[in-house]
Amino acid sequence: MNSSFSQFNQEMTVLPISTIEDLVSAHYEKVFSLLDTFFEDHRVSLEHTENAFRAMQNADKLNTHDLYQLAVDCIFQNYQEKQTTGGLPTGDAMCFLLKEVGRLRYNEIADITGYTREDVKLHIARARKVLIDRMAH
Repeated sequence: MNSSFSQFNQEMTVLPISTIEDLVSAHYEKVFSLLDTFFEDHRVSLEHTENAFRAMQNADKLNTHDLYQLAVDCIFQNYQEKQTTGGLPTGDAMCFLLKEVGRLRYNEIADITGYTREDVKLHIARARKVLIDRMAH
């Protein structure tokens, strides 16, 4: 891993989130990237991202877990394909992106997606293997 990625590689739960502005500035691009991977339509992804943040604005308590839960629920409700265009199965791609982009822990990903912790690890391992194999060719 390069140093800039390592520096970025912090658990998201350590970020102090006290206002909606903090939440937006720290996670807007991450949520948009997660949704855009599945919807592949920037306009639709932007609409869903903004809807998630609007919902958080009305929440009693701000937290990143609920924000990513909204994004994952949106994917499960709206994304009909079994694979992303990159060829990764939806579960593999979602778990991988929640871990690598969202910086969620395995338990948090399991809670959000409904998978077991072991299934989350398996989804992430498969996604990493596919991506590493592609980079090798």
